[in-house]
Amino acid sequence: MKILLMTDSQLGMVTGMLEQKRLVSQIYKWSKSNNKDECIKNEVSNIESFVQIANSINPDLIVHCGDIVNDIQDKNSIIKFKKVTSKIQNNAPLIFAPGNHDVGENPRLISKSGLDIYKSNFGNTYCSYDLNKYRLLFINSSLFMNPEEIIDIYNNQLEFIDESIKNLPSGMKVIVFSHHPPFLNPKDVINDVAFSKNISSKDIGQELSYWMFPQTTRNIFFNIFNKYNCKIECIFTGHLHTNIETSYKDTKIITTSALGLPLGDHPSGYRIIDLDHTMKQAFFEI
Repeated sequence: MKILLMTDSQLGMVTGMLEQKRLVSQIYKWSKSNNKDECIKNEVSNIESFVQIANSINPDLIVHCGDIVNDIQDKNSIIKFKKVTSKIQNNAPLIFAPGNHDVGENPRLISKSGLDIYKSNFGNTYCSYDLNKYRLLFINSSLFMNPEEIIDIYNNQLEFIDESIKNLPSGMKVIVFSHHPPFLNPKDVINDVAFSKNISSKDIGQELSYWMFPQTTRNIFFNIFNKYNCKIECIFTGHLHTNIETSYKDTKIITTSALGLPLGDHPSGYRIIDLDHTMKQAFFEI
C-alpha cells in the first residue's frame, strides 16, 4: 500500500518573490532563469512530472500537504493545477491538507472568505481516510495557528479529531497529514530555511511562530490523542520547503521539501510512504 505525497506546489510563488525582489539568487539556482514566464513553466513542469510519477507507480492514495497555490484568489493558478492533476490516470484519491496560502487571502491569517474559496475548489478542509490498518487524518493546520479568528470552525475540527480516534478499531494506527508542523526544533529552522538563516536571536520566537503551532494549540492537539492513549505513528507536513525530521516527545514529524521552489538545501521533490508491513518512507528529487 503506497501513498504518494507532494506539498507546496505553490503556483505563483516565484512570480510573487521576483516582484518583491526576494530570494532572487535562490530562484535563479532553481529555475536557471529570473524570467517570470520561465519560472511559471518550471512550477507547472514539476507538477506534470509528479503526475507522470503517479501514473507510473500507481499509488493507493495521493496526498497534497498544502499551499497548492500562492494566492487563493488567483483563479488562473487554481485552473492550471486542476488541469494538470486531472491527467492522473489511476483511481487513487487525491486528498489535501490545506496550507496557509490556501485558506486566507493573507497567508498569515486564515479567513472565512479564504475558506469559502478553498472549499468551492477543493472540498472540505479536514477529513479522514482508512487505508490498510491505518486511519489517516488530514487536518487544516491553519486553524491551529489563528483559532481566535474562526473559533467555531476551529472547535468543529477539534471535535472531528476527537470523534475520529475515540472509537478506533483495535489494531488501527494513526497517521496525521498537516501543512504546518505542530513542533520544530528551532535550530533546524534557522539552519535550513532560507527565510530564517540570517535572523537575529531576538527575532527567533517571532520567526518560529510562522512555521509551527503555538504552544497552546500544540498542547490542545496532542492532548486529544493522549486522552485516548492513542499514539500517532507519524505526522507528515509541508510548509518549510525543505526536508526536516524531528520529534515531539515520542511522535515523529517529517517535513517534505516543496514540489515548487525549495527554500533550504534540499531539492524540489516528493515522498513515497509504504504502509506494507512496517511503515517506510523516502524522499525523491523530482
